[in-house]
Amino acid sequence: QSPTARGNRGTRLQLSSMRVLLVSENVPPQVNGIARRVGKYADGLRERGCTVTLCHPGSECCWAFANPWNFSASMMVLRPLAFVELARQRWDVVHVVMPLNLSGVWLLAAFRFLHLFGADAPRLVVSWHCNLGAYNESIFPAGLTWITERLCTAVFCPVGALADKLLIPTPSTEPAIRAAFGDRWGICSNGLSAEAFNPEARHSPEGKAWEARKQEALQASGCSHLLLCVGRLSPEKGVADLIEALPLLPGCALWLVGDGPARPRLEHLASAAGLPVTFWGYQRGAALSAVYTVCDVFVCPSQTETFGQTVNEALASGVPVAVPRVGCFAEAYDGLLDRQRDMWSPGDARDMAAAIGRQLQAGGAREPPVVKDWATATDELLREYMTCEAGAARKGRSRAARALASGALVAGYPFFWLLTAGVTLAVVCLSLLRTALNGVGLRDYCAIKARSVKGSFKRAASAPPERTPSPSRVHDPLHA
Repeated sequence: QSPTARGNRGTRLQLSSMRVLLVSENVPPQVNGIARRVGKYADGLRERGCTVTLCHPGSECCWAFANPWNFSASMMVLRPLAFVELARQRWDVVHVVMPLNLSGVWLLAAFRFLHLFGADAPRLVVSWHCNLGAYNESIFPAGLTWITERLCTAVFCPVGALADKLLIPTPSTEPAIRAAFGDRWGICSNGLSAEAFNPEARHSPEGKAWEARKQEALQASGCSHLLLCVGRLSPEKGVADLIEALPLLPGCALWLVGDGPARPRLEHLASAAGLPVTFWGYQRGAALSAVYTVCDVFVCPSQTETFGQTVNEALASGVPVAVPRVGCFAEAYDGLLDRQRDMWSPGDARDMAAAIGRQLQAGGAREPPVVKDWATATDELLREYMTCEAGAARKGRSRAARALASGALVAGYPFFWLLTAGVTLAVVCLSLLRTALNGVGLRDYCAIKARSVKGSFKRAASAPPERTPSPSRVHDPLHA
């Protein structure tokens, strides 16, 4: 007999017949936390008998274009005919993965409007995986931050009136969006494969290879300890802060595993200061699992995380961890990380060095905690689906108010489309600009332009720091 679950509406949904529309701009094989989570959710739901349709930039229903903040990812615009076809089908759950994803917002509005005419209302769920406010501060110049914050608020906060439930990785994620949903929010859990990330990976062939490289690097640099940071190399991840704090940690070398638009700047920063920093590029599979186990301390300097999956992987690998004292880490790893011993005050380089120093003094491997696997995370996602009440966003409104709101949505369809097309055009132009500037961000571009007043613009723009190939790309057999 097929497993069943009961939702708030009192109806029993057969999981074997549950139809889920999952709309996301981040999907595997993209290398980021959102893409990994969406892929695991889709696989887990299918294993439980659900029919999952994934709408993403690589599918036929969308036009895709490059994400200017992450050239390895894509954004999308939903094709009009595909939009009509998706809106006509019957779904039990429509799950839109945010932020951005204006096509997903458009679909939410369509389902809300169709319900006014008697169509069956699916459960409309939004999951939010980013702190846009923190990203704005790190990506845009100070003069534009105020504008971008209010633009994001104007575009995305109305989602609270369209969707029935919000799912977030931790309670501190994007407070403005959470406030728009009132008490209609829950947690979208993250999982981990304990078979992949564990201390035993140190004894694998990949682990032995990393250990040999570690000893070679420490001997060449005259250092005695190895720090590791895994993640995307972009301004909002705080890697520059970690490199700048390295002189306060004598005897420490730093390995950076990952890639991104800030890599040329970070390479120049480390090279100019003569710091023992090695860039290994992206690593996957057994190579990624094993590199955690050879470091002395894992450091995640990002203040913009909503969960911090790399911290989860490091803890499962049994290595000491140091992170900034921000809401995400305090909530997600309460009981696993000590706020005084393992964390530092954000923006304080000396406190960062002190937190890392405390981990080095403690020394030795740590007992890995029991981690939540992806099967459990998927079960918790299903429970969130079941406790989502279809039409909850309309509660407390009169029929006239709902009709007026739905009419406004109809009139707003052209606006949504024009807004999506306009944002697409702006993003494509920004992508071309960043490509012409070798991946330099808007903030760095403005800084370069400011220096042009002193006559150095031509030299800075035409001769950026030479990008040194990473060891992994030149001769490292572990690089995937």
